[in-house]
Amino acid sequence: MERGTVEVGTVGREGMVGLPILLHADSMPTRTFVQVPGAGMRMPALALRAAIRDSRRLERLLYRYAQALFDQVAVTAACNRLHTTEERCARWILMTHDRVRSDTVLLKQEFLAAMLGVQCTAGVGVIPEGRQLSRSLVQPGDKVVLSGTIGEHGMAVMLARGDLAIDADIASDTAPVHELVETLLAAAPSTRWMRDATRGGVGTVANELVKDSPFALILDEDRLPIQPQVLGACDMLGIDPLYVANEGKFVAIVPAAEADAAIAALRQHPQGADAAVVGEIVPQPHGIVALRTSFGGSRIVDMLVGDPLPRIC
Repeated sequence: MERGTVEVGTVGREGMVGLPILLHADSMPTRTFVQVPGAGMRMPALALRAAIRDSRRLERLLYRYAQALFDQVAVTAACNRLHTTEERCARWILMTHDRVRSDTVLLKQEFLAAMLGVQCTAGVGVIPEGRQLSRSLVQPGDKVVLSGTIGEHGMAVMLARGDLAIDADIASDTAPVHELVETLLAAAPSTRWMRDATRGGVGTVANELVKDSPFALILDEDRLPIQPQVLGACDMLGIDPLYVANEGKFVAIVPAAEADAAIAALRQHPQGADAAVVGEIVPQPHGIVALRTSFGGSRIVDMLVGDPLPRIC
């Protein structure tokens, strides 16, 4: 499955592919994939056109199906824009269930991700009893905690791949974060929410948090922990370090009353020596990430558009 693929329609036992034949067209801008094992029938396009000419009933039936498929495509477009990934996934599973006459649907995770137009990520482990981390718990006044310096991984990859003639001692921050996470949660048990700032960096994670939310997130430029060599390389290449990938850092939202304890505990861990409170949650404006700059102004930190640089995966 190619990167950037997204499903716009689903066809099963109720329908057919190749509707352009009905509309006297010879091509279509989409591709058709068989997603679920099963049986089907096919016939030559010329034979179908002949059958349509000979049967008004068949023609009416196919036109009605074409209208139903067009309606489905329109609803899918709206769903892709307005609904969460979880809601879109539930819709897809229900639609597929209706079409295969089985409670078992055999699919690879990466194929479903491609159908939904999302990244494929797997998690393995057990959530401890009583532990709850959710965006719904985030409140104005909460603090944004960053577990360490940002941008090393993405810049290390870029300098290693490209002939950029930049001599900088930058090493990837790739490391497991489970011990650091447990350290944080022990010191700040009321932690609201947490994400690893991998592909798309801190800027993307922050925007995913505030999207369609009743709060905003404000970052402080002076508090962002960035190694001088990483900042220098980003400046030379015109890259915002907020969008550079990390492989050993996370962002957490903690209550203000627990922020100091969280930072103190993180800094006792070798991986958290540069942990810092880098921002806060505010009530307005809804759904916005902003950065207080070193010059006393502010700017919007938008959701990253297109592929991040460098392309990691």
